[in-house]
Amino acid sequence: MSLITTSREELLDRTEVAFTRFRELVTDVPADIRVGDGTWLTSDVARHLVTVFRRYTERPWRSREGLSATVPEVTALNHADVEALATLPRADLLDALDTEWEKYRALDITVDNTFPFHFGATIDGAGAMGNMLAELLIHGYDTATVAHRSWPIEDRDALLVLNAVFQIAPFLVNPERTARVRSVVEFRIGAGHPQVITIDRAHARIEDAAAVGGRRDAIVAGPAAVVLLNLYQRIGLVAATRRGVRLRGGRRPWVLVQFPNWFLVP
Repeated sequence: MSLITTSREELLDRTEVAFTRFRELVTDVPADIRVGDGTWLTSDVARHLVTVFRRYTERPWRSREGLSATVPEVTALNHADVEALATLPRADLLDALDTEWEKYRALDITVDNTFPFHFGATIDGAGAMGNMLAELLIHGYDTATVAHRSWPIEDRDALLVLNAVFQIAPFLVNPERTARVRSVVEFRIGAGHPQVITIDRAHARIEDAAAVGGRRDAIVAGPAAVVLLNLYQRIGLVAATRRGVRLRGGRRPWVLVQFPNWFLVP
């Protein structure tokens, strides 16, 4: 799979911009606004980012120690990690963000490295760094939304994140909802190379479209940032359509309505 071609330098540069934006946002907004489903405050989101950085900077890269096998386990881990920092004063929390960013930036990650990930997945270095970029952009989006702030996501950043998402997605198939599903969906996302997602009775694979013959059940195209927000379930299909996502063909286009329910979202 090769949604995009990138480099360590590009990923670091774009992650630094995202980190700076996120740091400024959580410094500026009130610490006690409830985010998302209301479980976390904006200060908890900052605590979460500190702990995610530490998963990169403090755990052994080649080991599955500290990783979670299922979505509920990841959720539980996230909440436990945030709770462990619950008494950290705001100034110390912001200092911890700065410290972890500097440690992350110094890591010797290359795009061709391979690493174990949650859910039993293995991802490359570009995917690992794209996942960290996702944490900053998506949690920044959630925080900015409740604080009524603007939080634009560039299409190139979204492609770097989706490069990670597509590596992880086959491990997040919902086995109950796809037990009888057989479907082939092609994504043409912005400037990325078209990708085909094949669902075959609780299993999934993602490949370059050029390598996959046969007919598609649906072909969908759209701006990368909009596709990203839709796949992360931050906007629905109607909103995505209003922002430029379009159906480009396929023999069973209605599967797009069901598609988001075929995957578990951490």
